[in-house]
Amino acid sequence: MNDTVLDIVKKRIFHGGYDGLFNDCGCGCTLEDLMPCDNNTSNCELAYRFDCDQCRRRDDCEDRQDGCADFMMSPDVDFCVPEYEGAEE
Repeated sequence: MNDTVLDIVKKRIFHGGYDGLFNDCGCGCTLEDLMPCDNNTSNCELAYRFDCDQCRRRDDCEDRQDGCADFMMSPDVDFCVPEYEGAEE
């Protein structure tokens, strides 16, 4: 049996160490819920997941995910600077 495009994308995400997909319209999805709306994903990039409550850029969450998720996706592994408890700024 041949792999579907979805199967191939899932394997690439998993084996590449990524968490999901992201596009420049602010949409992102994780490997566990990949392409949930059957939208056109031709502009998506491999991406990393960042939890909003642990990121200094958490204000970007609402802009990037329309306020509907507690995480954001970015193709930049260094996108989110973690906010550590007790750390001085």
